[in-house]
Amino acid sequence: WLTEALYGLVGTGAWSIQTGRVAAQDFQYMIVELLLGGARRSVEQ
Repeated sequence: WLTEALYGLVGTGAWSIQTGRVAAQDFQYMIVELLLGGARRSVEQ
């Protein structure tokens, strides 16, 4: 499931660039921030 989620994330990012919703230079930052930021987050109590 993890690889499918990663492929979906990359595919959606590429689609967003093609349609002009995000800048191509921001693609790498967006992917890394989402993956690493999501891994660092913890549940608030």
